[in-house]
Amino acid sequence: MKLTAESRRRLTILRDALLEWSSDKFNMDFWAAREGRPLYSLPDKEECGTTCCALGLSALLPEFQRLGLRWSCAAPAFTDGLSTSIGFHAGAAFFGIDLSDSEYLFSPDSYDETDYECGPRPADVANRIDDMLRLGVSEDE
Repeated sequence: MKLTAESRRRLTILRDALLEWSSDKFNMDFWAAREGRPLYSLPDKEECGTTCCALGLSALLPEFQRLGLRWSCAAPAFTDGLSTSIGFHAGAAFFGIDLSDSEYLFSPDSYDETDYECGPRPADVANRIDDMLRLGVSEDE
């Protein structure tokens, strides 16, 4: 995996946001949900009862929204000016990582259920991002 400086910057922003995000508002089973039901419109990250996964949280960050990552039809979407990607493909395109790396970070299926009493928490995803940042070779190197 070869990470650009911009990929590293974006992943670092997400890692920091995850470390500040409440575990009570985190659920890897939904992009974003309220009262256990998926949301089909842009949630407000401060709204009571809204939970989201790591990629869902990414789509709520204003800095990432300005860069083209947004909420579309109940899933994160990324438009780069030429095409639009949705879901894990959006994560791959936005963060400049392979689809398999996007699924490794953002899919609940990539986390072994026996390792997590209540599912993966924000810090678990942040730790995977740290590993990716440490192991990824920057184009600047």
